[in-house]
Amino acid sequence: TLNSTALYQKQLSTNNQQLTTSNQQLAVAQEANVAPGETARFSLVLKAPIGKLSETKTYVLASQGKGWFPETEVNITLNAVHLDYSAQLDFQNIPSNMVTNSRALVDIIFRNTGLKTWKKEEVFLNIYGENYGVSPLKDDNWQDNFGKFGLKNEVRPNEVANITFTIKGLNPNNYKQIFELVRLPQKTEGNDANQKIPLEEKILGGKFDFTTKISSPYQAQIVSHSIPVAVLNIWRPTVTIKIKNTGSEIWDENLVLKCFDLGDKKSKFSDISWQDSFAIGKLAGRAFPDQTVIFTFKLKAPLTPGFYTNIFRLEQGDKKLYINGQKDFSLSIRVDSVDKVNKVDKVNKVNKVNKVKEKTNYVFKSFLSLESQGEEVRNLQEKLKNLGFFPKDVANTGYFGPITRQSVIKFQKAKGIDPLGYVGPQTRAALNK
Repeated sequence: TLNSTALYQKQLSTNNQQLTTSNQQLAVAQEANVAPGETARFSLVLKAPIGKLSETKTYVLASQGKGWFPETEVNITLNAVHLDYSAQLDFQNIPSNMVTNSRALVDIIFRNTGLKTWKKEEVFLNIYGENYGVSPLKDDNWQDNFGKFGLKNEVRPNEVANITFTIKGLNPNNYKQIFELVRLPQKTEGNDANQKIPLEEKILGGKFDFTTKISSPYQAQIVSHSIPVAVLNIWRPTVTIKIKNTGSEIWDENLVLKCFDLGDKKSKFSDISWQDSFAIGKLAGRAFPDQTVIFTFKLKAPLTPGFYTNIFRLEQGDKKLYINGQKDFSLSIRVDSVDKVNKVDKVNKVNKVNKVKEKTNYVFKSFLSLESQGEEVRNLQEKLKNLGFFPKDVANTGYFGPITRQSVIKFQKAKGIDPLGYVGPQTRAALNK
């Protein structure tokens, strides 16, 4: 028997992960108790959709808002009718693909599905980019940032409005546009100073979006490069950039790799080997789509330390190539002063010597030779290692073996002592200095 069951609306939970029922009962059975085989009747009020022409809702029986019965689900679709102003998209020929620096003529046809006539001076088509910003495909001939394309004449109910305009593709990317019919009611006649300026109204059914891909036949991708992130101000490194032809056009000997500083000024790394202040070099031969070319050139570091930005561009005649989908490819390089580096190196060397002295102030007293062992041999190995005569990757074992003997010989040669390979008085004196 159903005695605690009501009708609920089924909807997504707040985290949009699963379906749940609303907390509010929409209707309860008109009968107090419904026995098996009997029919329950529910009465509820349905409201017309707000801000849309159609809306579908799912209703289900549930016990206290949970544990619903899936077999009782019912979908009800409500259509808004008899609206003063509504529209239906009948036709559009917005291109899915365009090339850079091209224009396309667009026709959009809306049908007037409302009860009232669209006045020529009141109804417009606005075009937006994502988040209702300026369209990225806005042409120069639009009368404002959002187009505001008017009607050619008034449009009566069930007649169509044909709106024609152009869009312009510039940079390669995927661009979403939002198209929306709006109505801007005209002020009523009169000189009432308190008369409010009419607000723009959206026409239901007159909105849709469309994505257009802009591509360039001249495109490139940086495969790899050897440009350093930091250099000394006296360096003149040779670097390479590997670039792949990812477009549809063939590159020829007119392809030039250029380099600029910020503001399109001469690069601070310009070298005498470049063709001129900006052009690094030309392509030798041709490069078909999917082929990779290599530019090898020199960079001359500026004398003044600091961070510098190099902007690389590819041009073929009057065509500018897109690199990684952008107009250029930028890299920052840090320039260090050689004087500063020398000072740091000098300090580091002094510190290293001091550390060696701290670690090796052990006083050697014994005669040491092959097969000697103990703590004094271990200290001998440590000192020779710190002085650069004993291999750093060999452990200090405390055993005087062939490796230790060869290290002693190297030390003796460096000190002008007969290289006999054992630690006698002369060698001990040199070690204890």
